[in-house]
Amino acid sequence: IAYDTAAGLQIVKNMTGRAIGAGDFTFTMTGEDDASVARLNGGKPLTFSTAGAPLTGNTATETIKALTGLTFTLDDAGNTYTYTVAENNAGAPGVTYDRTSHEVQFVVTDGGNGTLSVETFVDRVSQGVVNGSVATNTLPAQLVFDNSYDAGSADVNGDEADVTFNATKELANRPLVDGEFKFNVTDKLNNTVATGTNDAEGTVTFTGITYT
Repeated sequence: IAYDTAAGLQIVKNMTGRAIGAGDFTFTMTGEDDASVARLNGGKPLTFSTAGAPLTGNTATETIKALTGLTFTLDDAGNTYTYTVAENNAGAPGVTYDRTSHEVQFVVTDGGNGTLSVETFVDRVSQGVVNGSVATNTLPAQLVFDNSYDAGSADVNGDEADVTFNATKELANRPLVDGEFKFNVTDKLNNTVATGTNDAEGTVTFTGITYT
């Protein structure tokens, strides 16, 4: 049984807050015992990578076809091959990575009539069976990883200000009085986002604006 063709394994990446870029996220499949290690990628861990997906609403979702290269024969009957698939933390700013490590097992049996069967388990839950070349239930099996992105916040004219926000009030014919005039800064929806008052010299000091 050529597993990728007959059944298959998929990685579903959900990213909240921004689009998924090509190569932004990678996932490593690793054998958990000597027999499992030997069957996979010439004895080495196998890595899968995102190709990219746009935002729909506030979430980007990409389904990666995880090609394992695994093939099972009658010589494998009676054996269980166990792997873990985990996301690699690349330390991208603002990204919260999924720390889940999914366990994937392939249980190989001989049906006794010349037909080989492979049952796939994800985190100890059966995802379906391949009998010969016929897959049942919910195959291909899916491994879900959820991430989020938060750009953080920035204060304008606050303690963490990178930008100063200044204004000057002028009045003809008499001196200004401290706090005499009040000013509002509004957004395009006419919501007040900052307020300010003048001093006796005409300088207007505004409260900070926080962007998230």
